[in-house]
Amino acid sequence: YVGWKRLRARLRALEPLRQVCPPRPQGPPPGPLDPAWLQEAFGAGGAGGALPKGSRFTHTQHLTHEQDPQILLQQIQAAAETLHPAKSPEEDTGARQAGEEAALEETLARLEAEIEGCRGEVRDAQLSLTQAEAEVRQGRLALGGREDALRLKAQAVELLPDAQSNMAKLQLVVEASSRRIVSLAGQWERHRGP
Repeated sequence: YVGWKRLRARLRALEPLRQVCPPRPQGPPPGPLDPAWLQEAFGAGGAGGALPKGSRFTHTQHLTHEQDPQILLQQIQAAAETLHPAKSPEEDTGARQAGEEAALEETLARLEAEIEGCRGEVRDAQLSLTQAEAEVRQGRLALGGREDALRLKAQAVELLPDAQSNMAKLQLVVEASSRRIVSLAGQWERHRGP
């Protein structure tokens, strides 16, 4: 499709040149473009070299439409080069595909680098998350110890205002504990013996 469109555009560009230009002489081609034939075809230095007499209108029209022979030669050579391209459509398609492949490989390499960078960021985030979780656990353990100490201190503060009665109660608790320990030791000895 692209090749067909290029050929159509070339034919459209060359059609006005074919209408202005006389046909090339038959026989073996003298080269890509014969300069003598071009000069003759476009009236630059032909047999009637000087301008014929005429009205101001014909002189003005001739001056506005006259082109430099060198520029005209360059234009015709450019048109001829477009008619006979250096590359075939298959080579052009292959070159375009190679360019697209290189661009895609470059994009793929860039994306792989971005993915690797994201993986590094994820690793760093996981490491910092693990560290934060360890710090939270340590904080909770320390908080639990502080809560126990606070509870003991709160009980001591409650017991301080009525010190005499609390001392008596504490004495009773200690005596009950010591009796219980003695009874448990006796039960152990009976259990141990034959």
